[in-house]
Amino acid sequence: MKNKNLIPSLLYLISYGFVLIVMLFTQESQYNSLFIANANPTGDKLFKISLMLVIIFQIGLRVTSRNLNRTFLVSLVIILFLVNKIYQLKILDTSIFLLALLIINSDFVNGEEFLKFDFAIKLISISIIVVMSFMHLFPYVNNVLMYRNGVLRSSLGFVQPNIAAGVILSCMLSYMLVKSKKLLRSIFILMIFVLVGMLTDSRGFQISGILIMIGYLINWEKSKISSKLIKFISIFLNLLAPLISFFYVYNFNSTVSLWYKLDTLLSSRISLQSEVVRIYPIKWIGQSVNLGTQSIWVNGWMRDAWVDNAYILVSLKYGLLGLFFILCFFELATIRASRRKLLFLSVVFIALGAHSLVEAQIFNLYMIAPLIYTFSQDKGELMNAN
Repeated sequence: MKNKNLIPSLLYLISYGFVLIVMLFTQESQYNSLFIANANPTGDKLFKISLMLVIIFQIGLRVTSRNLNRTFLVSLVIILFLVNKIYQLKILDTSIFLLALLIINSDFVNGEEFLKFDFAIKLISISIIVVMSFMHLFPYVNNVLMYRNGVLRSSLGFVQPNIAAGVILSCMLSYMLVKSKKLLRSIFILMIFVLVGMLTDSRGFQISGILIMIGYLINWEKSKISSKLIKFISIFLNLLAPLISFFYVYNFNSTVSLWYKLDTLLSSRISLQSEVVRIYPIKWIGQSVNLGTQSIWVNGWMRDAWVDNAYILVSLKYGLLGLFFILCFFELATIRASRRKLLFLSVVFIALGAHSLVEAQIFNLYMIAPLIYTFSQDKGELMNAN
């Protein structure tokens, strides 16, 4: 790699790693709480400062580039962000703005090197958080015990089990995307999936884990039909999954046996989301929604107002226009993965789409590594970069 490309690449990785570490410890670990408002004010301020610093840094990094196409895209995103702020449209917030910048600026890094860096940062952070949890170093009040069918779900030092599973899933994806298939490695990965799935009992982790392991173990390249099917599903799932989400929240009826059984299987997710959407109707632009700390009446029980569906949550917070903006990146990523014949990456996008139907995490910073990898450069492209 030429020296002139090495420095921007290192600066990109350092800024990404910095904001990722700050997020994991101040927002996703048990220094924070999903159930107590303003539980970590110092951490919240630190995270906001880190967001702004990295945003400014990423914009400055883009200014030094001669890639006119990506510079134009960054300019459009900046204009959209400013219009959003001036007119208070709530189509995107600071964190979504940063995600867009990181994805567009991914041409500064080599994809495989980025994944190795991402895996190392997450593995070290997860290990520290888990050790701190076992040593009871987090505030006791933030360790909320969560049960399902009388069985305790482990949060492993994160704010709740689903977040723990999501962060670990993102770490494993970075590892699997860069490592070749070997028998012992596959067995080890499968054991991790089973262990984390049992400890956290996360529906999203379990569903996506099954799809990812199938995609990892099967050699899709041997069959043209199966490879084309994978590409087709990955591209159109970004369009289909939101429609499925809107269909079931607007058509849910607890008196219908099929709806009731499906809702029970998904831990009352559908009935809860349907009630939240009734209280906060989905609009074209975003709105202020009070989730987590608000309780609502669902099926004869008082429940915390959570939305465990990425498409519904984004539609509530940023409106349909905000959802369209974010899905554009995922749709372009699946098309690019298909053109580059990265079949396992296409499987990963299918798994993340399925994950988003029962969790609301894939638009978080710690989950976007596959997107950055997709839009990044390989070593040859970096060597020839202007």
